[in-house]
Amino acid sequence: MDDIVIPDFFIDPMDCADMVVMAAQGEYSRIHDAFSKDRSTPKLDTYYNGGVNSLTAAIGKEENGMTTVLFRRKLQGTNYKNYDDFYP
Repeated sequence: MDDIVIPDFFIDPMDCADMVVMAAQGEYSRIHDAFSKDRSTPKLDTYYNGGVNSLTAAIGKEENGMTTVLFRRKLQGTNYKNYDDFYP
């Protein structure tokens, strides 16, 4: 049996990536649970069918040019990957 070779251009760290996106300015912050189905801009998990915001707590700030974020979420996620939702 021959080994299957997948070209590097098909694999990207942003493909099907679940992430926390944060922006802060001073004491104000915005923290979201997001998902990227490909190399496009991540969207909120709730944008996709069945997606839920899995963050249970989050806080962030910017001070002296340093951005700090603390967030909490369960280790076992509740989101699922159903490629039919992304590519009908």
